[in-house]
Amino acid sequence: MNGYLSRIVLVIFCTGSLSANLSAQIDSSGVLTLASVLQMVRANHPIAAQADLQLRRGQAGLKAARGGFDPRLYTNLDQKNYDGTAYYSQLDGGVRLPTWFGVEFKAGYNQQTGTYLNPENTTPPGGLAVAGIKVPIGQGLLIDQRRAALFKARIDVRAAEAERRWLLNDLLFQAASTYWEWVRSENQLAILNNARSLAASRLDFVRGSFVLGSRAAIDTLEAFVQVQALDQEVQAAQIDSRSARFSLSTFLWSPDGQPLELQDQVMAPGFVGVNQNQTVSADSVQQWMNRIELDHPDIQRYELKLNALDIDRKLKADQLKPKINFQYNLLTEPVGSDLIRDISPSNYKWGLNSNSRFF
Repeated sequence: MNGYLSRIVLVIFCTGSLSANLSAQIDSSGVLTLASVLQMVRANHPIAAQADLQLRRGQAGLKAARGGFDPRLYTNLDQKNYDGTAYYSQLDGGVRLPTWFGVEFKAGYNQQTGTYLNPENTTPPGGLAVAGIKVPIGQGLLIDQRRAALFKARIDVRAAEAERRWLLNDLLFQAASTYWEWVRSENQLAILNNARSLAASRLDFVRGSFVLGSRAAIDTLEAFVQVQALDQEVQAAQIDSRSARFSLSTFLWSPDGQPLELQDQVMAPGFVGVNQNQTVSADSVQQWMNRIELDHPDIQRYELKLNALDIDRKLKADQLKPKINFQYNLLTEPVGSDLIRDISPSNYKWGLNSNSRFF
């Protein structure tokens, strides 16, 4: 029961101390504060750096997914000459602009000439300017591979942020727990040293009283046994304090990534110097419990995983639909005419097919 109560006290101390000013450093008396420890852990610990990399990885993935909607240049040139005859020359080039809602826009240039060119592909000598649009009617109307990648990348950014918070929360809690264990061991050692000093003084007093005849010899034995018992407790406390100091050192790293060791001259705060008036009200605990599903990073990570799986499900369901694309292209001559004024709805090319070839 006492161990359970001590863990509750530790959690209360950690909760209050995590909100402290992280800019605090070791004070002039050489006392190492929790705020200073957490600042060093947050700034230099490898796991803290790993947590920051999680967010950068998610942001890089989102940037790559957005690249799927960048304008894309295309050029197709096909020519044939044989025995001095220009069989054909086919040039098709331009730019395609995919959008996040599935529609793809196009602007390009097409020129096809030659002796043996298929008559349906013949263009004016100056070629044709093309402005078109492609709309998926079946598969790809609501979601496609590009949009699925973008949606999942946005989820990955939020998941990376939740992962980062989870790693930092766990790291800082472990550091705070180790810090308070070190404070406990140092103060316990100080108390036992003081008790041993008092016991030694009592032994001297009892021995003096025995010499004067006011005490029996058995009293000196009892006082001596008490000093011996406290010597053993002090030795055990010294081992415990050294172990706690080493454990705390594992959380301390230099800015260049080198492990640090907590020196003997660095002291822990005494229990008198620790603010023990920090309490957590029942209303605050209930508010935290009510917000666990919204704020807890571990729950957020699993919810985001479910969202990503739901996107995969929608994409696979969409791929069961027939692949039908509607394409419409306005045509005009770019040479010897007013390009904008001469655009006419009577000059067009359109199609409805399951082949993704876009003019």
